[in-house]
Parts: sequence; structure tokens; C-alpha cells
Amino acid sequence: MTSFVLPGKDGLEKMQHTMAALRENPPKDFAGEKVVAVRDYQTSVRTTVDGETETLTLPKSNVLYFELENKAWICVRPSGTEPKIKLYVNAVSGSDAETKELLNAYSDAAVKLLESL
Repeated sequence: MTSFVLPGKDGLEKMQHTMAALRENPPKDFAGEKVVAVRDYQTSVRTTVDGETETLTLPKSNVLYFELENKAWICVRPSGTEPKIKLYVNAVSGSDAETKELLNAYSDAAVKLLESL
């Protein structure tokens, strides 16, 4: 997990802007791996790149979950108790070294995206 500390009133506005920007223009890939679907737990909708939708049954929450082509995922959410945006990344591959490499690549790509918003 990676956290972005955004203190003060400006921090709260930045968190809101970041989440809104990700919803309005979700990334198409992370480190070259295509995003195949986005789960938006605030709207309770999962949307595929083909535009198909399905209803999510978990409680509503300000969370975005990006499903990648190779079963990896990236999740972004504001902290509920601190002025932070939290970033979670998961990847699985045939070897520990490759998994670590994928995790680093996806994390780096996600961090760059969040820093650019």
C-alpha cells in the first residue's frame, strides 16, 4: 500500500478532485497492462471496457477498483480517518521475482497517475 498525505483544506479538495478525475477519465492501462473493468463502489457499478455494466452488492464507498487484463488490480480510496489517498496493488505471476517486478511497475504507474491529477 502507498499513501499520499494531503493535509488541510486544500488536501481535502485535492482528494475529492483526484477521485472525481479518476471517475471522469479512468486510466486505460497501468504500465502497459490494459484495464478491463472498473468497479466504482460509490455508484455500485462495475463497467467493462466494452461498456457492459453490472451492479455491485457491497456497501457504497468512495473506492475505485481497476481490474487489469492479467488478473492484477489496483484500488484507490481516500482514507476515512486521515487526510490521505491510499493506493493498493495486487499482481500474481509464475514466480516471486516476476510478481515483485509487476507490483513495482503497477505501483510506479499508479503513483505517477495520481501525482499528475
